[in-house]
Amino acid sequence: MTPEEQDQAFKARVKLEAAERATIQKDTFGEISRLLNVASESIQKKLKSQPSEYAAWYLPQLKKQIETTLLQFGEEAGQAASAGQGKAWEAGQALIDKPLEAANIEIGALLPKLDTGQLLGMQTFLTGKLREVALDTINRANQQLALTMIGTQGVAEAMTNIQAALGGASRRRAQTIVRTELGRAYSTASQLRSEQAAERVPGLKKQWRRSGKIHSRRSHDLTDGQIRPVDRPFILGTGAVAPDMEAAMGPTRIMYPHDPAAPARETINCGCISLPYMDAWAEAGALANPGKKPFTAEEIALNPLNQELAEPGRSIGELIKAREEAGLNIRYASDEAHGTVQSSGKMANKPSIYEAARAGGDYAKFYAKNRDLYLPGLRKASKSYGKVLAEHEEWIKNPYSKVESDKPEDEVRYLVEKKWPKDIARNSAYKAIIDGIIEDRTHGEAD
Repeated sequence: MTPEEQDQAFKARVKLEAAERATIQKDTFGEISRLLNVASESIQKKLKSQPSEYAAWYLPQLKKQIETTLLQFGEEAGQAASAGQGKAWEAGQALIDKPLEAANIEIGALLPKLDTGQLLGMQTFLTGKLREVALDTINRANQQLALTMIGTQGVAEAMTNIQAALGGASRRRAQTIVRTELGRAYSTASQLRSEQAAERVPGLKKQWRRSGKIHSRRSHDLTDGQIRPVDRPFILGTGAVAPDMEAAMGPTRIMYPHDPAAPARETINCGCISLPYMDAWAEAGALANPGKKPFTAEEIALNPLNQELAEPGRSIGELIKAREEAGLNIRYASDEAHGTVQSSGKMANKPSIYEAARAGGDYAKFYAKNRDLYLPGLRKASKSYGKVLAEHEEWIKNPYSKVESDKPEDEVRYLVEKKWPKDIARNSAYKAIIDGIIEDRTHGEAD
C-alpha cells in the first residue's frame, strides 16, 4: 500500500467511525422521543376523557395517573439511553482501533477490553438525569392542573400547556442530555483506548478535531489540529500548536472532548473528537493529517465568522458582509450606518444614518434627544456604544461566553443569527449618529 493509499484509508476509516457516533446519538434520541410521544398521547387521552369541570376529589387521582405515565417514560428512556451509551462506548474504542489498523498498526487483538466500570457510572448518571426530566415534567403538569382546579384556566388550555411542556422544554433537555452523555462515553472510551495503545505503539499521540457544527465553540475551533501526548491535556483556544504552558493558571485544559473533569461550558453538546496521530506519519509522507480541518463553503456561508479562522485578519464587518452577499438574513450594519453598504452588500452613495436622522428620517427622535448634549457626554456615549458593539461581536464569535452552556442549540442560533445582529445594527446606528453630532460640533467650533 502506497503512502497515498494509506492516507486515504486512514481518513476514510476516521470518517466512518466518527459518523457512527452521530448515528448512535440520533437513533437513541429517536427512541426517547418516541417514548415521550407515547407518554404525551397517553396524558392527552386522560385529560380529554375527564369532565370540563374538575371536582376537588378527582384531582389527586388524575395527578397520580399522569405521574405514573411520566415515571414510566423516565424508566424506559433511561434504559434506551443506557443501551445507546454502551454502543457509544464500543464505537469510541473503534475510533482508535480501526484507523490504526488502516495505517497498518494492528492493536485490536493485542489490547484487553476496556474496564467498563467507568461506563457503568456514566450509565447510572445518565438514567438519573432522564428521571429528573420526567420529574420536572410531572411538576409542570401538576402546576397546570392546579390552575385548572382554581378556575384560572380551562381544561383545553391545560392540555395545550402540558403538551407544550412535553414537546418543548422536556424534549430539548432530554436531547441535550443524550447528545452530551453519549458523546462523553464515546470520547472517554477513545481516551482510555489511546492510553492502552500508547503502551504498545511508541510515539502515539492524539489530535483534536473540531466538530464541524455551524455554531460551534470558538475555543474548540481554535484548538482544531492540536497534537498532544496521549497523557497530556489539550490547551483550548491556543491554536493547532499547543504553547509551552505548564502553569496551573491560563487557558482551559481538557484531556479530551467531553472530559467529565472539564467545566460544563466546554462539554455540553460538544461534537469534537480526539484522533490518533504519529509524527512518523507526516515525516514519511504518509497519513499527513492536516493541522486543521478546512472549513467548507457551506460552513462559511452559514456562519462567515468561520472565515476569520480560515483566513485570519478579516474583520467582523467583512465577514458579516460576506453573509449578506450569500443572501442570508443577518447584517452587521455598521457599514450601512455610515452609508456605504445596502442590504445587497454592494457599495452605494446613499445618505448615512446620521444624515437621514438629521433630516427627520429613521432615528430622528434619537438625534433630537442627543443633538444638544455637551461634548463630554457625547464622547462618553460614543465610547459606551462602542463597548456594546465589541461585546456583541465577541458573543457572536463565542456564544457560550454569554449564555449558559446547556442552553438549547436552537435558542443559541436565534441569538447568534437574529437577536445579537439586530442589537449590533441598532447600536451601530446610535453610535453613527452620536459620532456625526460630535463631528459637526467640532467642525463648527473649528470654523
